[in-house]
Amino acid sequence: MKLFQKILLGIFVFFLFLFLAVSVYLRFQGQQVIIKTLTQSLKQDVKIRSLAYSFPFGLKASDVSVGDFFNCQTIKAQINLLAPFNGQIHLAYVFIDRPFLRVDKQQVSIRSMKNFSTQTATEANPVQRIEKQKEPSSVQNFFPAVSINWLFIRQGTVEYRDKDDSRSTLWLDKVDLRVKSFELPLESNKVPYTFSAMFLKEKSFFSNTKIESAGWIDVVKKDMDSKVKVIDSTGKIGLNAHLVSKDDQMNVQGDVSAGKFLLGLQNAGQGPTSSLGGLVAGALSNFGVEVLAKFSFATRMDDFEIRNINLEGTIKTQESGVKSLQKK
Repeated sequence: MKLFQKILLGIFVFFLFLFLAVSVYLRFQGQQVIIKTLTQSLKQDVKIRSLAYSFPFGLKASDVSVGDFFNCQTIKAQINLLAPFNGQIHLAYVFIDRPFLRVDKQQVSIRSMKNFSTQTATEANPVQRIEKQKEPSSVQNFFPAVSINWLFIRQGTVEYRDKDDSRSTLWLDKVDLRVKSFELPLESNKVPYTFSAMFLKEKSFFSNTKIESAGWIDVVKKDMDSKVKVIDSTGKIGLNAHLVSKDDQMNVQGDVSAGKFLLGLQNAGQGPTSSLGGLVAGALSNFGVEVLAKFSFATRMDDFEIRNINLEGTIKTQESGVKSLQKK
């Protein structure tokens, strides 16, 4: 019994000294070292109000900001000491609370993530691999490789804007994201994720709807296989979509079961409301409307756009009965 008590006391003393040592280092030197390193590697002004030890083997950063495009209340991370050492830092999880991210279409795309990857899409493909000496990225110059078992983002906000078209600005609110098993710098790997958010955009067919998505994505090879559904304010699923990409060539297929989503897709893909849009609008003006349609279109994972949509289905109203719906 005394031996067991001594073991517990030893563990307590160890963690006490660890807490004191890390806290003192972070307060007087470590925080400034981390801020300087992040500022140099990201080439952005990085600010952290406070950095503290988090039991048992982690850090907690409060009021973090990067440039004018990212800030969050809290970032927590825990090191996984049980993972085998292979030259990487293994994190059991990273938790980001209430982040804000501003994304400019002209500046940010999957191409811009190449500095966070050790492979290009060609090099990640064994059939097209080209042996060449790769220059180290800016991230590699300052940080060792990091393996993250889980990434959690809670109650985030994303602003996506197009400087050439102010009408294209949209907001995602209440963003919750879970990502499992990935590395930094990015490697070619199928990374599973789940995502949900509220879509906010005035005069949009998706306005005040909830978006949910799950699947996997390989950012380096620009491959993905994901399913998306859009839920309206009444809890009804208005749109289902299946997104599949291979080497940046994406095909989107799905079905629509609500009139406003169908009309919005048509307008997004074809510009001004066409005869199909008029047909939909006319059906919506009737009582007891029922819209069932399937859609498909091709786009790119690196530059997602909705155009040239194929639509096929039926519109049913009490007065008009069933009308065939087809547009390519």
